[in-house]
Amino acid sequence: MNIKGIFKPEFWDADPKSAGPYKQLFDYKRIWQLCIGILVAVSLVPILIMASIDFSVTRGAIISENTLEAARTTSIPAVRFVLLRSGISITAAG
Repeated sequence: MNIKGIFKPEFWDADPKSAGPYKQLFDYKRIWQLCIGILVAVSLVPILIMASIDFSVTRGAIISENTLEAARTTSIPAVRFVLLRSGISITAAG
């Protein structure tokens, strides 16, 4: 048996016209395609939604972390020095 025979169901090449007036009930190829389509939609849509939510949350966390790191690098004493050097007076509130 070749590999194509393993993955291809036996009913794939069946003639749906031979079922007579009940061909809708015995159109196994169409039923199989519909089931696989629903299976793919039900399994991939939640994964894609969760991936986009996770991407958004991770991006926000990275931006927040970079902002915090920049704030630490340019801490208040460094900002005061730059402002005083440029002639702007500042007052500390406690």
